[in-house]
Amino acid sequence: MRFSTVRTLALLGLGLSSASSAYVIHGYSNNDCGGDGTEINVWDNTCATWFPAFGSFKVVAYGSGGQIVRFHTANNCGGPILVGNWYADGSDGDFQVSDTCHNLGEGHNANAAGSFAV
Repeated sequence: MRFSTVRTLALLGLGLSSASSAYVIHGYSNNDCGGDGTEINVWDNTCATWFPAFGSFKVVAYGSGGQIVRFHTANNCGGPILVGNWYADGSDGDFQVSDTCHNLGEGHNANAAGSFAV
C-alpha cells in the first residue's frame, strides 16, 4: 500500500506536534502584574532565560502532563528555586489559566523559568 507524500507529511507533522508542549505565562516586571509585561513560552524539559526578570505573572496556557513548573532567581534552572513545583497542565489546582496575578514576593524576581519531568 502506498501513501501519498502529502498524507505521509501530514501524519508526520501531527506526530511531531504532539511530542511536546509548552506552558505560557505573562511575566510582569513588578508585583501585582504591573510594569512591563512579556509573554513567556517554556517548552517541556527546557529552561527559558531569554526574557527580562519578572516579579509577578499570570498563567496564559497549560503545558503537558507530567511536567513541573519552576521559577529560579539565577539566570539558569540549576540555581535556587524561587517558587514552583506546580503541575504545568494545571491538574494540581494551583497553576490555573486565569486573570489571577501571582506575586513572587517583595523584592524577588525570576530570571529563569523551567519545565521539568515529574
